[in-house]
Amino acid sequence: MIFLIGYMCAGKTTIGKKLSAMTGLEFKDIDDIIEHKLDISINDIFKKYGEKYFRKIETEILKEIINNKNKDQLIVCGGGTPCFNDNMKLIKSAGKVIYLKVEPKILAERIEKSTVVRPVINGLTDDDLLFFIKKQLAEREFYYNKADIIIKNENIDLKELAELVSDK
Repeated sequence: MIFLIGYMCAGKTTIGKKLSAMTGLEFKDIDDIIEHKLDISINDIFKKYGEKYFRKIETEILKEIINNKNKDQLIVCGGGTPCFNDNMKLIKSAGKVIYLKVEPKILAERIEKSTVVRPVINGLTDDDLLFFIKKQLAEREFYYNKADIIIKNENIDLKELAELVSDK
């Protein structure tokens, strides 16, 4: 199993789909699985039930994926997935972890352009958004930096990454 981790808008889903096509690994996105299984958007889960409930479901889905007999999978984790409920320990025990590292300013630009509603940043101004990203990244880097491979997303070479993934 290959796990892609990183902050929101780091390119995990986009790169994950391309890598999946290049390597033949089955693509899975934890957030998509949660939305499909519960028939509700991530944004609505946060609004109606709160983050604690979401993190519980997220960990359950992660465990289901890991316990699946199919090990030829590329799993895209939510930005917070590795940071809660000992999930990083689970992820590391199940496969290779790749952290897509992106500078806060670039993340802020991508988030502002994104059409996806992101519950944790709703209503933030540009300056507040950049501050929030820097603060949250500082907290999450502890977990992200435990990845087996750290790739600066701005300089990503998909062919090279596909080779690393194929060597799983």
